[in-house]
Amino acid sequence: MGFTRLWKAVVILDKALEEELLPKFVELGASGYTSMPCNGAGRQAVYQEPFASHSQLRVELIGTRAVCEQIVRFVASPQYQNHPVAGYLEGVEVIRPERFVSDWPRE
Repeated sequence: MGFTRLWKAVVILDKALEEELLPKFVELGASGYTSMPCNGAGRQAVYQEPFASHSQLRVELIGTRAVCEQIVRFVASPQYQNHPVAGYLEGVEVIRPERFVSDWPRE
């Protein structure tokens, strides 16, 4: 059983955006996601409130590069520029790609 190269979109968002963004990620093509609470402070908060951390959510989604790019580009769009949200991509290797990509060709 070999490994297949897929991508992981990681999005850090304010808990207040959870109900809005998680369904949008699925609409953009995510076949699932993992979310976990986290605390932290971005560049702006570090300068304005150096000892405060904020309740955030870390969301990880594995899929094709196209789907993961769409998700990260969506959270980087102008409508979220004034919200505490950030995203990035990572390459990952998986054993069963059909678990992460719903229309993955079966062998």
